[in-house]
Amino acid sequence: MIPARILMCPPVHYGIEYEINAWMDLDRPADRAEAWRQWRRLRQAVADLPGVEVVEIAPVAGLPDMVFTANGGLHVDRRVVVGTFRHPERRGETPHFARWFEAHGYEPVLPPEGLFLEGAGDVVRTARGWIAGYPQRSSASAHRWLARLLGEEVLSVELVDPRYYHLDTCLVVLGPESAACAPAAFDTYGLRVLRAAFPDLIEVEPEEGARFACNLVAWAGHAVLPAGCPRLAAALAERGWTTTEVPMGEFIKAGGAARCLCLTLPERGTVVDGLAP
Repeated sequence: MIPARILMCPPVHYGIEYEINAWMDLDRPADRAEAWRQWRRLRQAVADLPGVEVVEIAPVAGLPDMVFTANGGLHVDRRVVVGTFRHPERRGETPHFARWFEAHGYEPVLPPEGLFLEGAGDVVRTARGWIAGYPQRSSASAHRWLARLLGEEVLSVELVDPRYYHLDTCLVVLGPESAACAPAAFDTYGLRVLRAAFPDLIEVEPEEGARFACNLVAWAGHAVLPAGCPRLAAALAERGWTTTEVPMGEFIKAGGAARCLCLTLPERGTVVDGLAP
């Protein structure tokens, strides 16, 4: 078992303060008290995962989406590629994440100016390389830069549905041969890439995809997933997974759920989420 830290940010300043994705609606604000309850339940469920230590980054006033720590960086060995954001509303998060990574023993690496790469929200590790999403948040040119940095193949897949603006909203790696995806998020080429990469690809039902079923935290045979996704939970159970459901409705209002709220930082190697032994 490779131990891991999972980075979370308390929702002190969380709220719907602007509209930068298809989910956000200023007329549909978040219930802050309920958001806190949901976040605490998620934190406890994640802390109960084997070998996991939950660590926190201090929230910053004026940065309501900093709670979605998955966008703050991409872990590679002791380096973390720090998230750089397409929307100006989130760009203030970058220096705070960079400082946290450096203070906690990681080497922060910033993409060149003008390249957008929104951390683990848009990049996943596979058994053979990496898959990265574009163009709604991250840019394909950033994928090419990342491939050069890593010396590994990075396959770019286009996200064609505005509801699935980050790759982690519509794809989760469960193991070397297994993943789950929301098919509506991808074009024909993207689905072909996923089916080739993962012989055991669970294609979730449309209604569960829209509940962010794929935005789950997968670790060592345990999955923490948004409530209301019984078909995916059953498919995981059939494959031997233990599942825990947590309500995520207040965060779905902003376009995120369980995995958006967590950044996995394994203690060594480039193991990510479901690829952990």
